[in-house]
Amino acid sequence: PISKDVPLDPQLRASADQELVKSVGNSDANVRAHAVEGIADVEGKEHAAQLIAALGDPDPLVRYAACLAVGQLQLADAREQLLKLVDDHDAGVRVVARFGLHRIGVYTYSHDFEQLSRDPQANVRGTTAMCLGLIGDPSGLKVLRPMRHDVYPAVRQQAAVSMWRLGSEQGMKDLIGWTLSPYQDDQKIALLGLATPRNRQVIQHIRAALVDPVPEVDLV
Repeated sequence: PISKDVPLDPQLRASADQELVKSVGNSDANVRAHAVEGIADVEGKEHAAQLIAALGDPDPLVRYAACLAVGQLQLADAREQLLKLVDDHDAGVRVVARFGLHRIGVYTYSHDFEQLSRDPQANVRGTTAMCLGLIGDPSGLKVLRPMRHDVYPAVRQQAAVSMWRLGSEQGMKDLIGWTLSPYQDDQKIALLGLATPRNRQVIQHIRAALVDPVPEVDLV
């Protein structure tokens, strides 16, 4: 049969919207964090107040998600809250707070990314690599290139993802290499990273994974 577009039921959309907003106040921090991500993806600036309020959440997981959300949406009203999180007790939050500030035009702490790329904590280095890719400035490549040789595989993977996001063919080659890993988690990260820029140059490498014996890799 010929497919045709069917408008989304307005009542269903409104119900989903209400559920997302309600979930920001859930007692489970994981639910709150996912709600923040969901709102940022589908409603965005319509619920800017909830996203900014989440920057003050007692759980670092939620603050982390909120920093990414307000940064991606460039919510300028989040400036004061983000400035408070620059010295947050959670190392990951400190990194994404700098991302959020950079995205809204506050560059005071942007030079910190270079130092953070050499932080003793692997999760800080990985988050730094991710933020450099999300910022989208090709100048971030000079920080990302040395991270290709990080001792921690997850950091090397994130560096490759961000480099390819910024247009680096070396990043693309690194990701293609990861698709050949014997570990399915490596393959999934690499496939998603290759596809993110929507560059059809890599389509054959992604198609090749459609016949992978692992169903989870096929799905990705």
